[in-house]
Amino acid sequence: MFEDMHLSKPPLKVCLATISFTTIQNMESYIPSIQDGFRKDGFPFFSARRPLILGTTGPMVPVETQQWIFHDEKHENLIVVTDQSFSFSTYAYDGYDRFIEKLVDYLKIFGDIVSLEKCVIERIGLRYINGFDEDGWEKSLKSGFSGFTFENEPFYATGGRNAQLTMTQIDTKLDGAATGKMVLQVYRDSAPINIPSGILFIDGKHPDLSKTKAVLDIDHFVFPKSMFHYDAARKVLGLLHEVCNTVFFRIVSAEGKRK
Repeated sequence: MFEDMHLSKPPLKVCLATISFTTIQNMESYIPSIQDGFRKDGFPFFSARRPLILGTTGPMVPVETQQWIFHDEKHENLIVVTDQSFSFSTYAYDGYDRFIEKLVDYLKIFGDIVSLEKCVIERIGLRYINGFDEDGWEKSLKSGFSGFTFENEPFYATGGRNAQLTMTQIDTKLDGAATGKMVLQVYRDSAPINIPSGILFIDGKHPDLSKTKAVLDIDHFVFPKSMFHYDAARKVLGLLHEVCNTVFFRIVSAEGKRK
């Protein structure tokens, strides 16, 4: 996300790509083959869990969701599989080109096993979690994005410790008639900040947000509603990235770019 400016201290903590597809009812039967494929490609750690996750449609009611989780030895890369989604996160981002190569590699291991090209893609998303670790972080963002506080009193959002300061939803134009949706959030906490919703810790330690004072969360996504194709998915992710990159540098102040 920072190729253009080459920031000396880029604030990116997590880059996450998610592909959601029509339900594969027998996903559990594929897991041994998926685990073996990921193990051979550098993901030796595997676990399963059933967290409560808010549904994306209808009433906001938590639904128990089966997740299969894979991560590497260095605790830098994470894959999460459900019967409706594949996601890849990295906590050691080294440029978009490298990120997309890794993603496509892992996605092909998964896709070849479950015949992903026989699925309709419901959503493709790219998300950047940027963390500001220094006091005075507000100066790193242009006026209007750093939000508000109550003097001498921490501000808490309903239902959680994180204080959401600003939230902006944007319609984006990607390519031709294609459009996307972007959600921008900036929030902070008076104590060490919680992990943003939808982001997983590895062993409770990675990503490290112990010193983070505020988070800029850029979530950009589309709803293709079409059969899955690797080249098409890669193109869409590239378009999402380009807009995220542009938005990031329009939000960050001149002082933030100097840090």
